[in-house]
Amino acid sequence: SPSEKFPDTEILELRNETETFVFEDVPVPPVPSLLRGFSAPVKLHFDYSNAELAFLLSHDSDEFNRWEAGQQLMIRISLEQIRCFQKKEPFNLPPELEIAFRSLLSQTEEGDPALLALALSFPNEP
Repeated sequence: SPSEKFPDTEILELRNETETFVFEDVPVPPVPSLLRGFSAPVKLHFDYSNAELAFLLSHDSDEFNRWEAGQQLMIRISLEQIRCFQKKEPFNLPPELEIAFRSLLSQTEEGDPALLALALSFPNEP
């Protein structure tokens, strides 16, 4: 399971409109998996990089967050490819997407096939 590969998790509770958390002696910057386990509709905008979205898609233990990361990543990449097409520039598949998809496909035996199908499908129009 994805959480077994990355077991170090910490719940950070936000109590104020603005919070600051400092991480020390961490070999790589942490990637926040926000709103894990929420059941109520919540809109939150966080400026993830493509690499962070690919990481969450590949490794997050919260299935909704994995799916959402994949949707955001594919929308972003699709828009980038449209801009390339409009400028008559070549298309390039970002390596983060390929790595994330390979990771998902390698987890087929241990993962949920329905989640895999959803995670690999392109987003619908909003």
